[in-house]
Amino acid sequence: MNASVWLGESNGLQTAWIGLVGVIVGAFIVGGFSYALALKKERADATAENRKDDVAVRRAARLIDADLRLAEVAARGCVEKKKWWPMEMRLTSEGWEQHRDVIASRLSYDGWLAVVVAVMAVGHLQGSRDGAFKIQLAQMASDPTTVDVVAAADAFGLEIADPAPVVPEATVTQLEPMLRDLERGRDALAPLVRDA
Repeated sequence: MNASVWLGESNGLQTAWIGLVGVIVGAFIVGGFSYALALKKERADATAENRKDDVAVRRAARLIDADLRLAEVAARGCVEKKKWWPMEMRLTSEGWEQHRDVIASRLSYDGWLAVVVAVMAVGHLQGSRDGAFKIQLAQMASDPTTVDVVAAADAFGLEIADPAPVVPEATVTQLEPMLRDLERGRDALAPLVRDA
């Protein structure tokens, strides 16, 4: 075989090998670039989803905290000023009922329990207020000076009550733990309520 023919074929093989290596390297570059773009998009999507979740958690925590804050203010007035809040103001845990699932995974177990107990305190506090109102009405209905007023109000479907009834000292003692429970629940929610 002629050396020039062999070298010519060798140059052709080298060119083919170089071309093949170029195609493979090009495929790796294109594949790597595509992978990098896909990874970047996936990270951007995950970041957007995390931001969306953070907003939902903050909104839920704030709605729950609003219910707890109102109850805390009412309880503080009972404990410190010895006055019940107005009957028209109802304490609720609607924020909790509607949004507890959103914050469940974001609270520690102890934080979760603190909020659960605080929500229970809201119900007990409102129950205490309702009970005091019924006792007040019963006292008014049995008092000869107010029995006619109660009967007239009842005939017209009106609720009457002392506009600023005093909280008895024994009741204050019962409400103090509820106030502490409300404070602990709000403290547990605080990190979720604040802006990031």
